[in-house]
Amino acid sequence: MFDRNLMDERGSAERVMKQPIPLPVLLLVLTVTTGLIDAVSVLGLGRVFTANMTGNIVFLGFALAGQPGFSRLRSLAALVAFLVGAVIGGRLGARLAGSQRRWLFTVAVVESSLLFAAALAAHGYDGETLAPVARLYALIALTALAMGVRNATVRRLAVPDLTTTVLTLTLAGLGADSPLAGGSNPRWRRRVASVAAMLGGAIVGALLVQSVGLAWPLALIGAVTLLATLAYVAHPADGEGGEGAPKRSTRGGIVDPKVASRRPSHMYIGMPLQVLLADDHPMLRHGVRALLERHGVEVVAEASDGRAAAAAALELHPDVAVLDIMMPLLNGIDAARAIAETCPDTQVVLLTALDQERLVTEAVSAGVRGFVLKTQAEEDLVQAIEQVSRGGFYVGGGVSQAVVEACRAAAAQDHGRLTPRERQVAQLVAEGKSTKQVAALLGITPKTAEFHRARVMKKLDVHDVAGLVRYAIREGLVAP
Repeated sequence: MFDRNLMDERGSAERVMKQPIPLPVLLLVLTVTTGLIDAVSVLGLGRVFTANMTGNIVFLGFALAGQPGFSRLRSLAALVAFLVGAVIGGRLGARLAGSQRRWLFTVAVVESSLLFAAALAAHGYDGETLAPVARLYALIALTALAMGVRNATVRRLAVPDLTTTVLTLTLAGLGADSPLAGGSNPRWRRRVASVAAMLGGAIVGALLVQSVGLAWPLALIGAVTLLATLAYVAHPADGEGGEGAPKRSTRGGIVDPKVASRRPSHMYIGMPLQVLLADDHPMLRHGVRALLERHGVEVVAEASDGRAAAAAALELHPDVAVLDIMMPLLNGIDAARAIAETCPDTQVVLLTALDQERLVTEAVSAGVRGFVLKTQAEEDLVQAIEQVSRGGFYVGGGVSQAVVEACRAAAAQDHGRLTPRERQVAQLVAEGKSTKQVAALLGITPKTAEFHRARVMKKLDVHDVAGLVRYAIREGLVAP
């Protein structure tokens, strides 16, 4: 009995350790370390910001105006080093975009190494006299480089209200989206937590700088950055998909296994799914919202008609839109079509009824990827949202076999279908053109060309240029 209890306790502990860490939690931890960095740089490096470049530009303006206590050279050194770090961070993100875990691990190692080097440089440095000068500028350069790498990475992650560095838009959103301004403030907890994290980091940083100098705070920032990121990448939330054709799950869903294990490109390990909910019955909306929130899904907006749903999707770009098939002003199918045109990364789940199955072919052509009966919503809706967010199709229990077959056909046709622009990019890449050359030939920016290239490889399920060349030859885009 004792052994069994011990095994149960160990099993429980292992399950807890294996729980994925949400990305917002990691970013909040990094926000705390930014408060620490600001304390080190402003209090110990002579009124210079090495993380917050808005503040640094303001300090540079003060210095240029001749205000005492501010230095043009220190602020410029921080600015240049930050930009170099951002370039490094941007290149790491572009080169390692195919593997999020390796990318974030590499960034954490680079950033923490720079911070550990700064901790070593801080030995023998006097923050009161800012001497020796060589160590002062070494500290400015190393910390600004690290923060440039971090900010480039966080910018690529693009998590709303969690930049880890600047709180201006976070605070603006807290007020502008509040009930006082007529909003629902769906992310108020995250925004408040971000402000509290920065404030807490600044308080702790100031106390540490005052009591122990700069070396230990810098070492602490490096260690926290590295360990928090390692803990995050060690427990991915993405599932594993099998091979084969789309099929019905044990609970009624069908999903394309080639894409079932992949989140959309903007989704990262552990991020909560963001959902738009549209139905003209307030009580049903409130019940569905409560159901989704119990399962950790974030409802970012509600709408009572199809036009409002399409407008909300365009503004918020949620991961999934859950639409009632019958709504005023614009029905669910036409709303789905509008969302597919303006927000291609937003997947649509349709709430339907038994006597509306004849509309399934039209719904699939409009871009709907999930069908759930209203009578089965409590059992099927969460699973439907999860599956369509990974790129699959879902059909809930109780929906007819005709709907299943229609979705099977749509899934088979959908995989590998490229837009005309994507076919152009595929051909040019297969011909050996670089991203810059593709951009110049098509009259688009390199960033847009890179986006199209990533979309092509994701749609075709290829992982290198050789695979893309084979596809281009097979499709007659290039000569063998």
